[in-house]
Amino acid sequence: MYFQTAKEDYDPSMKLISAVIALAVADCCDPPLKDKKHCTLTDKALDAFRFLFGKNKYCQIYLELLDIDLDSFRIHLVSTMYVDKQSQDITDQKKRCFRMNHARFAPK
Repeated sequence: MYFQTAKEDYDPSMKLISAVIALAVADCCDPPLKDKKHCTLTDKALDAFRFLFGKNKYCQIYLELLDIDLDSFRIHLVSTMYVDKQSQDITDQKKRCFRMNHARFAPK
C-alpha cells in the first residue's frame, strides 16, 4: 500500500516509517485462524490492530511524522475495507479478512 504525504522529498527515515504503517495494514489483512466453532486473529493481525487502533502513542507519532491525521487515517482505512469498490492494492479476499479481524478486535 502506498501512502501519499505532503512531503515531496522522502528521506530514508520517512520511507521506513511509511513501510512500518504499510506492513501493519497488510498484517491486519492476515487470514484469521479457524477452528470448528470460531475464528480468531493471528498474533500478527492482533499486534497490527493494537498498533493501528489501540490506545498507544506510537502510531500517532509515526503518522504525524508523515503529516497524516490519526483519526482520518483510521476512518479512511476502515471505510476502504468495507466498501465494495475494487482497489488495485487490496484484493477482495484481503478486505474480507480485514473485516473479519476488525469485527473480532473492535471493542464490544
